Amino acid sequence: MYKVTVCLSGVDENKALSSYLSGREFEVHTDDIETCLSTVRARTLQTDFILLQIKNFSRDCLELLECVKQNLNIPVLILAEELDDVDRILALEMGVNGYLDIDVSNRLVLARIHAMLRRSRLQQLDGEPICQTQGDPLPAGDSLVMAFDDWTIDMVSRELKSATGEEVRVTNAEFNLLNAFLERRNRILTRDVLLQACYDDPSAVYDRNIDYLVLQLRKKIEVDPKNPRLIKTEHGVGYVFTANVRQIKGP
Repeated sequence: MYKVTVCLSGVDENKALSSYLSGREFEVHTDDIETCLSTVRARTLQTDFILLQIKNFSRDCLELLECVKQNLNIPVLILAEELDDVDRILALEMGVNGYLDIDVSNRLVLARIHAMLRRSRLQQLDGEPICQTQGDPLPAGDSLVMAFDDWTIDMVSRELKSATGEEVRVTNAEFNLLNAFLERRNRILTRDVLLQACYDDPSAVYDRNIDYLVLQLRKKIEVDPKNPRLIKTEHGVGYVFTANVRQIKGP
C-alpha cells in the first residue's frame, strides 16, 4: 500500500478526494504545510507521494518544494486554485512532477498519481530508458536489424519478417513491447515497466492492457501461442523474453 501525504496551504481539505484515494488502497495522511515542511526538513516524513493542495504559491510552498527536491526522491503533484504560467514554470523548475486544477475529478487525480508512481518506480528500478518510443526514434538513415528465433525486425522501418521473408504487421504498441523485450531479454519485466515502454501516457490504460498486448504479440511470433516459448509468463510479476537475440548489420 502506497502512502500519500496531502499537504494543505490556504485551502480546506478535500475530504471526498482523501476518502476516494483511501478506498483505492492508498494510505492517506493530511497535514498543513508548516507541519509537512518541518518533517521534510527533519527527514522524518514517511511517504511515497506528496499531493500539495494550495490556493496559490507562497514562500512556504517554495521552501517545501526545495526541501523535497533536496531531501526526498518522491513525486509531487500540485492541485491549485490559482496558478498562472509563471507559477507553473517555477513549479516545474522546483522539481514538481505535475499540476492540476483543484476542481478536477477524483478519477483524474488518481490516474495522474498512478502514472507518476509508475515513472518513479521505473527510475528506481533502472536509470536507463527501457526502449525508444514513437517520440524518440532512431536517427533518420540509420539501419538496425535485430534477429531472434526465426524472425527479423528492422528497428527503423519497424518491419517484422518471418524466416520465409513474409512481413507481419505490428501496431505501435506491439513494436514497443517487442523492443522492450529485445533490449531486456532474459530479464523479468513487470507490467508497470512494460506500460512505460509501450504507451506515451500509461495513465490512460490499465495494467491488464499489457496482458492483452502480449497475447496479440504471441499470436504473431509464437509457433503455438497457447504454449509460448519466446514470451514466458512470470505469474504475479510480469513477463520474460527467452529468445536468443543478435544484431544484423543492414536490412
